[in-house]
Amino acid sequence: FQVSRTFGDCVAKMERYGGNPKCIICEPEIHVVKITDQTDFVLIGSDGIFDKISTEECVQVIMQETDSVLRDNLIEERGVNKLYDPESFDNVSEVCGIVTDRLLTNAMECESMDNLSVAILTFGILS
Repeated sequence: FQVSRTFGDCVAKMERYGGNPKCIICEPEIHVVKITDQTDFVLIGSDGIFDKISTEECVQVIMQETDSVLRDNLIEERGVNKLYDPESFDNVSEVCGIVTDRLLTNAMECESMDNLSVAILTFGILS
């Protein structure tokens, strides 16, 4: 995310300008996954998330938070509980916000000192 701005930063990367060519590399960790009817979500996060929380723990948080909403059929919006409607994009967006907030909070509580960025692309999990 934000760190990607440095990929082309000559001052940061080139030794003749006082930079370090090994400080930031543009070799991302990429996993290719075919999206099917069984795909619930895709989680994209910066290293600050994954430095302190394992992928499995992230998935557990996502599943617990969404299960809670689907089980109770309620989401809290601005301090008011309302029924969860899977047909409403606003409700899906609200649940994604709850989940990303929980992941960010967990990383901060684990004292991650790195950039914390996370995005969730949902498919079948909230329907």
